Amino acid sequence: MKIRTMPYSILLPTITGINLMIIALLTVHNLIPIYESVPSFASESKPHLTTEYQLEYVDTKANATNNWKVEHYKEYRYQLNPEKGFMERTSTGNEVYLKYWTTHESDN
Repeated sequence: MKIRTMPYSILLPTITGINLMIIALLTVHNLIPIYESVPSFASESKPHLTTEYQLEYVDTKANATNNWKVEHYKEYRYQLNPEKGFMERTSTGNEVYLKYWTTHESDN
């Protein structure tokens, strides 16, 4: 049985081509910088705001003849930023009237 050997006309260009590719990869690897971090393209996020609604006392009107009192409250919305605290106070336009009867005239 005769074993065929690969001709040098095929082997030499293959080895030369592989060596040239390895040299090219090593050269390019050193010439092109690879950055470990890149700048972010994301936009800044809005701060997380919390909203609270509170009733604030305005005044009390008393009726001396039949011992009724009416308390007046206005509702306000507060925008709060956890980092900076209080940001904005706006009126919601809602008003509450609390009417109650007192038994003592000295409460007037």
